[in-house]
Amino acid sequence: MKRVLSLVGILLFAAIVWRTGPAKIAVAFRGAHPAPFVAALAFSAALALAKSLRWRMLLVGAGLPTPLPTVARRFLVGNFLGLATPGRVGDFAKALYFAGRGDNSLARASATILVDRMLDVLVLVLFGAAVLLAQRGALIALPLVAAALFALLLAAKRRAGERVLRRFFEAATPGGHRERVGGEFAAFYAQVAALVTRRRLALPLAAAALAYAFLVAGVSKIAEALGLALPLTFVGTTVILATFVSLLPISIGGLGSREAVFIACFAQRGLPAESAVSISLAFFVVFYATPAVAGALFWQLEPVPIPKRR
Repeated sequence: MKRVLSLVGILLFAAIVWRTGPAKIAVAFRGAHPAPFVAALAFSAALALAKSLRWRMLLVGAGLPTPLPTVARRFLVGNFLGLATPGRVGDFAKALYFAGRGDNSLARASATILVDRMLDVLVLVLFGAAVLLAQRGALIALPLVAAALFALLLAAKRRAGERVLRRFFEAATPGGHRERVGGEFAAFYAQVAALVTRRRLALPLAAAALAYAFLVAGVSKIAEALGLALPLTFVGTTVILATFVSLLPISIGGLGSREAVFIACFAQRGLPAESAVSISLAFFVVFYATPAVAGALFWQLEPVPIPKRR
């Protein structure tokens, strides 16, 4: 099913490129300044480091302390497999690295990955709310939004969230391993509840915010490299919306859906579609493809067996 859904994004991407015109997109890249591109790559590396540091904090909280370089390598491997394979194989592979490190280590590692994802969504929502509220001059309401979202995060500890988490746990486990890890849901659920506390989430949440700040700064540098002087708030709004849409399981690495968001946002400022597509493509190369290449190299050095679907 994942492969079929991915075709939607690929077809949308092909349609956007065809309608915009490959020649126009190529012209947008001509005369690009290399220095801002190098800066964007540096921000991409900083983002990967911030996300690796965040995951390491959660692993320590789950009783799975791991050196930061090792966590960073496994994070990049997950990025590579997430792009190269269907389903949630990337996330499951990251958890598999910790199998055999004590009782229920696979379930505990899976819990850190879920909380890691929850923090991503939380920060995206907060950033998006901040932009919208700032435009309406209602920043005073932001703390209330933050409190409401944090309450939803804490709700994962309650019994009411058990059914949802069970479905996530089953969906995130490839078919070949469901019988093996199915009995570890209780440990997974307990670990999620233990991690979702204010004391244990404060620093990971700060790291998540820093990671997205690096992302916005990097895309701003990409725009600069292509000769576009765009306000940072506009770049941030576009990136946040595009990242939200890319979470939908209809594309590979957000291809197609991200370009559609960029075109829509750029049209509101009277900017041509080729500028939107060129920035979005560079965004993909810098923040998706480049880390995936690094992940592929680390995967060759330290692979884990990925079970086949039955």
